[in-house]
Amino acid sequence: MPLSSMNLAAAVNRGSIWTSTDAGVTWTERFDDESRSWLSIASSSDGTKLAAVVQNGSIWTSTDAGVTWTEQIDAGSRAWVSIASSSDGTNLAAVVVGGSIWTFA
Repeated sequence: MPLSSMNLAAAVNRGSIWTSTDAGVTWTERFDDESRSWLSIASSSDGTKLAAVVQNGSIWTSTDAGVTWTEQIDAGSRAWVSIASSSDGTNLAAVVVGGSIWTFA
């Protein structure tokens, strides 16, 4: 895969979620919410499916490379600290403070 086609995502604690479609040369602000303590973000290998966790909050997901976001109410509000995604973005694993691991499909 050429470097110029690499998708990236980043989350800023008490800030925004940002995406890049050119390996980080340029960035687009996707989700501006300074009230959320974003702690971790995960991406499918093609960058179209994203998932982010909020400390003492929810898991949020996007299926359109971060253009729109959906709060995953079923996951509950927890002390999330990290999230990981399968390559195709269909499976997520999130960690809560203290080491409890939750999986979602």
